[in-house]
Amino acid sequence: MTARSVWLAIGLMVLALAPDPSAQQRDRTDKPVEKRVGTAVVAGRVTVSESSDVPVRRAIVTLAATDGVENLSAVTDNEGRFAFSAVVDGRYTLTARKAAHLTSSYGAKRPGRPGTTMILAAGQQLTGLRLVLSPGGVITGVVRMSTGDPLPNAQVVAIPAAQLSAGGQTVTQQSFRTDDRGEFRIYGLVPGSYLVGAVPSVGRGEIHQRTLAEYDQLTRTLAQRTPPPSQPAGAPPAPPPPPVPLVGFAPTYYPGTSIAANASMVTVRAGEVRDGIDILVSLVRVATISGVVRAADGRPTQNVQLSVIASGPPLPLSGSQAVRTNRPDKDGRFTMTNVAPGSYRITARAGGVTYSESGDSVTIRGELQTEWAVADVQVQGEDVEGVLLQLQPGLAFTGRIVTTGTAQPPQTWKGTSIRIQEPRSGGTQSVVMNGVQISGGAQRSANALDDGTFEINGVQPATYDIEVTLPPAIRSTWSVKSITAGGREVRDAPLTFDQGSISGVTVTLTDQPTELAGTLSSTSGQAATDYYVVVFPAERALWHERSPRIRVMRPAADGGFSVRGLPPGAYRIAALTDVEEGEWRTTAFLESVFDASIAVTLADGQKTRQDIRIR
Repeated sequence: MTARSVWLAIGLMVLALAPDPSAQQRDRTDKPVEKRVGTAVVAGRVTVSESSDVPVRRAIVTLAATDGVENLSAVTDNEGRFAFSAVVDGRYTLTARKAAHLTSSYGAKRPGRPGTTMILAAGQQLTGLRLVLSPGGVITGVVRMSTGDPLPNAQVVAIPAAQLSAGGQTVTQQSFRTDDRGEFRIYGLVPGSYLVGAVPSVGRGEIHQRTLAEYDQLTRTLAQRTPPPSQPAGAPPAPPPPPVPLVGFAPTYYPGTSIAANASMVTVRAGEVRDGIDILVSLVRVATISGVVRAADGRPTQNVQLSVIASGPPLPLSGSQAVRTNRPDKDGRFTMTNVAPGSYRITARAGGVTYSESGDSVTIRGELQTEWAVADVQVQGEDVEGVLLQLQPGLAFTGRIVTTGTAQPPQTWKGTSIRIQEPRSGGTQSVVMNGVQISGGAQRSANALDDGTFEINGVQPATYDIEVTLPPAIRSTWSVKSITAGGREVRDAPLTFDQGSISGVTVTLTDQPTELAGTLSSTSGQAATDYYVVVFPAERALWHERSPRIRVMRPAADGGFSVRGLPPGAYRIAALTDVEEGEWRTTAFLESVFDASIAVTLADGQKTRQDIRIR
């Protein structure tokens, strides 16, 4: 956090802090939604900047209701104008988009940030609005091979600095490729620093690399009309020819390295064109990883699913190196080929793996995979041998679902899913087994039975996120209040299995979630919409990156804000002029705003109102 990015709104005056008993009574009558014809009007212009009247033509402007009922879109004219008529009264967001420009929301501090919710009354004429749609940053350059020749049809990516540890996951950005001259142009970039990479479309498998002398010798051998003379009797056998090195084209980062940590970052501003970002692609030595898989009793085994996870930046699915893995033989021996330099985690899972009689196809039932083994491997261009994957029994995560509140619980909990999954910060699996692409993350899940009990088996020790998914029929009534084990909320710290299985888990659902609401206003009483509201636990021990107790929101046009479903307890609330993306979950950030925040306590099942005046 820097002084330029976050300024604390000091001098907060608490106007009200009291439970709202009316929140205890809720109308749960389901009524059909009738299509209404509104009378409100929303109109304005889209320009390239706040200070310029240069219009953005043919931009798509979307007026979306926060309840998802009313969604309208319009295209700006030659003057950048847009208009929506017959709009139903309600709460809306307004967003503008156009290719090569930075998506902008009305009231947002910067492109890509959340905007301000507009509140429309019946018959209101909300005109003269201004949306700024700035051109995005541009990075251009040429991708060449080590010979100096251009590399056409190579995919190029610009990976934001904040995603560098995402680990090989698919990039969901627009695809850019080099032309016949090897030139590329990546546009529409949000201001920031990027890792620029090229993913060649050829040479993804092993290539036999021979020297000119070796080719000359092969030519002379083929030209011989008679076989070479046999060895004299008793002479030692001729030594075998040295193995031919295997090479391939791996993803390469600017200015020309396959190791992301050695690459140079490229910084770009809004509308700036950074040219000359040339990338030199060279063949790299690909290695073979070999080892053995042993069952829990120490005997070799072959009915396992092998996968490999590469660390590093995220890449398109077409850019991940296809590591090939054959089924272990009867002695448990396995090999993985076409492995580029880098750090990898190899995982074996046993149980639920069935091969056809020919061994050409495999069926994998994840719920039956109850044994696991892991090995971390560093590849630096040389073959890696002797990797041991010793299977061991997986752990368990078991419990039941209960409810609290006034509503009648459903007759069955079937359709409710409980899933634990490693946070998306490590990597993604990529493996070809007998010609079959197999992928998946480190996750385990189970469906609840009629009585709400559930059992997740085969868990390997790691840190997990937990997710409870309710059937649509009950989702509007019930929400998760707590997930406890041994008398503590398991989400108040990273969920790990370093102490073994976790049993006796209680997932408590409620029809009366907590709600924290209020308004943000200036000393004159006007709505203060130009802020972020951050809510976080008062107890520092509860601060961690994935805590459900930490929330950030923008106030609506009337200064109102609200958040539902926070676990009961003591909290702090702060109003800030700006917050960097993701920064609000860090300990350093929360510590910096603690003294300027105010205390608030959320009671179980109650609505608490906290109005804030900024002066």
